[in-house]
Amino acid sequence: MEGGPGGKSVNGSDPAPSLSLFTYVPFWTHDTLQGVLAWIPDLLIASEAQLRDVTAVLSGQGHRQLDLMRARLLDAVHALYLHDGATLGEAPPILPPAFRGLAEIDSPISPDLLASAIAWCWTKLSRLRLVDRRLIQPVQSEVAIENAYYEQVLASIYNHFRPRSARFQACLRRLAMEEARGKDVLEVGVGTGGIATVVAPSARRFLGVDVSHAMIAEGMREGGYFGVPICADAMQLPVREASVDLVLEHEAFCFLDEPLLGLGESLRVLRPGGRLVRLVSRAREPEMASSLTAQFHRELARRGAGPVPIWGKGADQRINEHLVSTGLDSTGRKLDSWVEQRTLGFYIDRIANRAFPYLQRLPVEVMHAALEAAMQELGLKDQCQRRLTEGRSLESWTTEIPE
Repeated sequence: MEGGPGGKSVNGSDPAPSLSLFTYVPFWTHDTLQGVLAWIPDLLIASEAQLRDVTAVLSGQGHRQLDLMRARLLDAVHALYLHDGATLGEAPPILPPAFRGLAEIDSPISPDLLASAIAWCWTKLSRLRLVDRRLIQPVQSEVAIENAYYEQVLASIYNHFRPRSARFQACLRRLAMEEARGKDVLEVGVGTGGIATVVAPSARRFLGVDVSHAMIAEGMREGGYFGVPICADAMQLPVREASVDLVLEHEAFCFLDEPLLGLGESLRVLRPGGRLVRLVSRAREPEMASSLTAQFHRELARRGAGPVPIWGKGADQRINEHLVSTGLDSTGRKLDSWVEQRTLGFYIDRIANRAFPYLQRLPVEVMHAALEAAMQELGLKDQCQRRLTEGRSLESWTTEIPE
C-alpha cells in the first residue's frame, strides 16, 4: 500500500487513525476501466489535435480553447488518478502534484502543462488496457514507466527512515541462508537496497528491480549491493520465463496500478519448484505517536487538504485470495517480533520530512501548519525527546510453484 497512516509506512508501520480522515482509492474493476476507456481516449485525441494548432493557441480564441482543454483534462487526470470511470462533476478535484495547475482556473494555463497531462493520461491508459486484458499473463508490449512516487528527494528520505534495526537485519540474514543461498534471486521493488545488501551476497545471481532510477541511485551512492540493478516496471519484468529460483517482495505490489499483474509477472519468472516470498513489516505505534498522526490529519482536513487519498489498501488480502483461486497455497509465518525505542521527535520528523509518498502531494505550507497545530493541540511542543516504545514484527508469506 502507498506509505502512510492507515497502511504500510515508509518504515513498515501500521498506524490506524479514523477512517474518515482518508479516502481509500479502490482497485480498478472491469466496469471502471470500461468507464474511462469510453471517453478519455477520444478526449485526448481531440486535445492533441488542438494543441498542434500553434497559431490558434497563441490567439485570443486559442487561449479560450486552452481553458476548455484544461477543464476536460482536469476530469481525465482526476478519473485516472482516483480509479473512477466517471467525470468529476461538482466534486473538488484530486490531482497528482505535477498537474495541480489544471485546477488553478484564475491563472493562465501553459500548453506544456496540457501536453504533459495528455502524455500522463496516455501512459496510464496503456497500462490499464494491459490490466483489463490479462491480469496474470506476461506483458509483451512496451509500457512507459511512471516514476510517480520515489524521485530523488523522497528516495533520500525513504532511505533515512527505512528499517535498519539489528533484529530486522538478523531476520534478513536468516532468510538469506534459508531461501537464497546458491540460488538465482530476483527482488521486486529493490528500492535503496536495504534487503538486497543483506541477501544478495548469499545468492548465486541477484537481480534487483525497481521502477525508480532515484531509489537505485540512492542505494548505490551508499554502497548498497544490488547484484544486477534493473530499472523496470514490476508489471512488465524484462526477465525470461522460468529463469529464477526465488522472488522476494517487501510491500512493493501495493504500489502497482494492478497488484495482480505484478504477482503474475513474479510467478511467470519462477522455475518449477521456485518460491515467491512476500515480506510484510508491521508496527504498533505508541499511543502518543498515533494521537499525533490522527490529529495531524484532522488539521489537514480543517485546511481543506483532507481526506487524504491512499492507494493500495487491501492488496495483501487480494493477492492471497487470488492465489487461493488459482490453486496456489501461501504459507505465512512470523519471522520475529521485537520492540524499539524511539523519541517522539522521530515521529514528528517523519511527518515534517514528508516521508510518506502521499505527503509529497500536499502543499508544504499547509502540511507544516497542520503539524504545528497538531502538536499545539496535544501539548507536545516540549516533548520531542520523550522516549517511546514501538512494537515491531516481520512476517513472510511463501508461495511455491509446483514441480
